[in-house]
Amino acid sequence: DQTYFDDDMLLRLEVAGSPTPIMLYPSLETVIGRRDPVSGQTPDVDLGVYAGYRLGISRRHAVFSLSDHALDIIDQGSSNGTQLNGRALAPSEPQLLRSGDQLTFGKMVVKVTFVRRS
Repeated sequence: DQTYFDDDMLLRLEVAGSPTPIMLYPSLETVIGRRDPVSGQTPDVDLGVYAGYRLGISRRHAVFSLSDHALDIIDQGSSNGTQLNGRALAPSEPQLLRSGDQLTFGKMVVKVTFVRRS
């Protein structure tokens, strides 16, 4: 299991049922959620386009937190919760991510892979 997230790596998020993965370089804090139609605020990773509302994604669902070459996932007190490899996360408690982990935001399943930039 790879836990080291290097400077030349990208985070690949494969949303179940979607043919195109989301590729991103996480910042110190990368917000995952869905766009708020009232305020117009959009998270860094907008899962609304993947039927996020129907699948129970909160506007500010979770955060990827990057420090010292480690990437944590932190649930933000979302209505429908976040799971890491089938285990529910307590709100605001960071959990270390590994390449190959499976996250579930509400009812949306997302596979996480660390990939080297070519």
